[in-house]
Amino acid sequence: MFIREGVKLLEEQQGDGDVVQRQREYILSIRFTLNRGEVVASPPVSFRPAPGQRLHEDGFLEHRTRINRNWLIPGLFYAVQGMRIGGYRKVAISPHLAYGEKGLPDTIPPNAKLIAEIKVLREAVKSWRQRHETEIPEAERITQDELCQRYGITRPTLWHWHKQGQFPTPTMVDRTVCWRRSSIEQWEADGRPQARLSPDEIDKQREQAFVRLRQLVLGPSDSADQHPAELTPVEREELTKLMEEIDRSHEQLADRAVELALLMDEADQWTGAPIEMILNSDTPGSGFWECVEDALQKMPPTAE
Repeated sequence: MFIREGVKLLEEQQGDGDVVQRQREYILSIRFTLNRGEVVASPPVSFRPAPGQRLHEDGFLEHRTRINRNWLIPGLFYAVQGMRIGGYRKVAISPHLAYGEKGLPDTIPPNAKLIAEIKVLREAVKSWRQRHETEIPEAERITQDELCQRYGITRPTLWHWHKQGQFPTPTMVDRTVCWRRSSIEQWEADGRPQARLSPDEIDKQREQAFVRLRQLVLGPSDSADQHPAELTPVEREELTKLMEEIDRSHEQLADRAVELALLMDEADQWTGAPIEMILNSDTPGSGFWECVEDALQKMPPTAE
């Protein structure tokens, strides 16, 4: 059976999850073999490694990719159409939908027909709304106005405190940012300590992770003209943890920005992108933190 001309379906096990959607990111596990059965050691499937990416002994590589033609070779792009999360497909991909007449040096020969085995493990990124909307009993919720009244401060002051991580992590219920009353009471009982890292501290940690990542991948700066040595298993594990830390930093900064935008929107003070668009996106988008900073600077905090 052909999925389309040049992509032949050899085996399939239906998944029981949602259907894979174009333009969304997923964690896939893929193994390439050549027509004679040789496993391709390091398949160049996408441009972005997955958090926790690892190459298994059986040749399957877990990685993160967006389902579009820029991130996947055409044969894989067509092969995943109609798959569900948890599903498996084995397909034969003709050279013109793989790496063509040139192939890839030391990896895939010219005009090679590829056998690809694909497992869709999970969706990589859910929208901010999906990740943060939570059911909390109404009696357990405390809103920004209640916090302002509790501490005798204005909303802009609360927003600046929140930006700097002086409150416990909030959540969203029905598009309203709120805090668990029990978390606030525990934070007060502990003496109101710094509850979260500030954006500057998050950014500093991220930059340190990037520096170490570059050292691992490129080697020392004085040997940049040399081919980097192959990573040891310990270095590969460190590389995976660094990538996870960088992804986590991006998410923390994005979360802080969206929370602040929601708080300002509740007070009719948000002038940026429509909130619904932000809540339903995978990430707020480049420059979003700058929009939040600009909005905060226009409303200096009132002293407590």
